Amino acid sequence: ITNYYSDYDTEGQIFQSGDILFNKLRVYLNKVVLCDFDGLSMGEMIVIRPVYVMGNFLHKILSSNGLINHVNSLSEGVKLPRPSVSCILDTFIPIPPEDEQTSISESIQTKLGYIDLVITKHSDRIRLMQEYRQSIIFSVVTGKVRITEDRI
Repeated sequence: ITNYYSDYDTEGQIFQSGDILFNKLRVYLNKVVLCDFDGLSMGEMIVIRPVYVMGNFLHKILSSNGLINHVNSLSEGVKLPRPSVSCILDTFIPIPPEDEQTSISESIQTKLGYIDLVITKHSDRIRLMQEYRQSIIFSVVTGKVRITEDRI
């Protein structure tokens, strides 16, 4: 991993597609991005360029609960807690062979796709139920439906 770090008193750090941005401020918020565009990083972002590891795999590791919790435990400060860049970059991450990285990344992506599908399906159901609820309220308020003792 090649690190391109810039503190916010400098001009910033250029990143490119395939780099990973890791926000070191309030690490527990898990702000880790695998970039699909070029840009300029300012402030609390660490630009990480994967060299001998697949970017997609490294992104999944860096945004995993285990690593986030570990890095968060290294944070110092109360108002703006953050770990030092060297503490983050000194964290040991086991890297399997490339074919295993691919397999792991694909498996995670498949499962995340399924979870996203379930979330979308249930979100649609919730939205429809809210619309139905609103239509019932509207019908009662406007007098289109009467509530009688036997309907309660």
